[in-house]
Amino acid sequence: MESKILDLIQTDQKTREAVEEAHRMKFELKRKIADTEKQISEDAWKEVRQRVDAKKAELDYQISQVESENLKEYEQELKRLQAHYLEKKEEWRKELVRRCLEI
Repeated sequence: MESKILDLIQTDQKTREAVEEAHRMKFELKRKIADTEKQISEDAWKEVRQRVDAKKAELDYQISQVESENLKEYEQELKRLQAHYLEKKEEWRKELVRRCLEI
């Protein structure tokens, strides 16, 4: 009878150790899953940031190109308007004076 009790105690102790080990494994797996999840999230955000930065650089370049083209067009149009004004200013001045005198 005593040996059966000792066997039972020993079996109980082994079972408790097995349960403890299972709990440790469960805890460790949860920790690894959380770490992996965190790493995946960080990697995904890193990739997103890289893609956003690349797109931003591309758009900044396009904006600078368009801005440069717009500035050139503006300067050309300004020169054209100034030349047109210089060409017509005397004619326009005379027309204004004529109309004012007609009133």
